[in-house]
Amino acid sequence: MPSIRKGREQTYSFPVDVKLPNPRIPGQFITETFQAVFKALPTSHSRELVAEADKARDQGRSGEAMDLDKNILREVVVGWDGLDEEFSAEMLDEAMDNPFYLNGLMTAYRKSLSGEAV
Repeated sequence: MPSIRKGREQTYSFPVDVKLPNPRIPGQFITETFQAVFKALPTSHSRELVAEADKARDQGRSGEAMDLDKNILREVVVGWDGLDEEFSAEMLDEAMDNPFYLNGLMTAYRKSLSGEAV
């Protein structure tokens, strides 16, 4: 029988597509994919975090929005598979310092919340 409480401390894997500029063809991108392991947060908390970042973005405070995105990802990314570097908090910060990885991780997290199929 299903249980609502079953998902409280749940983690799940979700594919992350990182679109990187193609070094050989200006204006084109190549996509690298890996699996992120996300921690399922309570819906109310997750919605609050994402709404705060969206509000900053909508008000043109893109730097603040990026910082809020990083805070969200620090809370929800608990691992990964398919990258050469082993997961750690320091490696996550390094990945998020790259705007293409930050965007890929945040896009994947948002898709995972929406139930969007990959």
